[in-house]
Amino acid sequence: MELLNLLNKNLSFKNKANWDKTLLLLENAFKAPEMLRLKGVALSLVEAVRLMDGFIQENSAQVCPDCVKVCCKNTHSYYDHEDLIFIYSLGRKAPEYAPEIDDEDACQFISEKGCTIERAFRPFRCNWYFCDPLIKHMEEGPQKAYRKFIAIFHDAIDLRRRLVEDFFMLQK
Repeated sequence: MELLNLLNKNLSFKNKANWDKTLLLLENAFKAPEMLRLKGVALSLVEAVRLMDGFIQENSAQVCPDCVKVCCKNTHSYYDHEDLIFIYSLGRKAPEYAPEIDDEDACQFISEKGCTIERAFRPFRCNWYFCDPLIKHMEEGPQKAYRKFIAIFHDAIDLRRRLVEDFFMLQK
């Protein structure tokens, strides 16, 4: 029950005591045999994101190089409670955050070659933020590819919702 109290919208790595306690409780929770079924849902979500990656890369490669405003803000790099459920269901861990980096600075995980975190394991809000020029470019591109992307995107949202709901059901 303590884990359920900690896993909420107010969870932040900036409250180190609660953050560390939550991560430890999550790690222990996912040692339970009944939690293994969540891994299958999480792996399906990883596969869905990987299926979308090429479409996103292709479009961002055409739009982003000309942009003068960096979208990848540090504030979007933080895992929320649902992201933590996802990555811990896969046996992964949250990255170490650099508290000295300001939220409005460029993301601490961005490099000259792009994000250092594979798309499938990035925070949800980071992964699915698309600026207006990128959205317009995707919408105006080949319609078959765009429709396929949207269908897989909706599947990914459903998988994430199911993963989180199943996790909370197993915790009660």
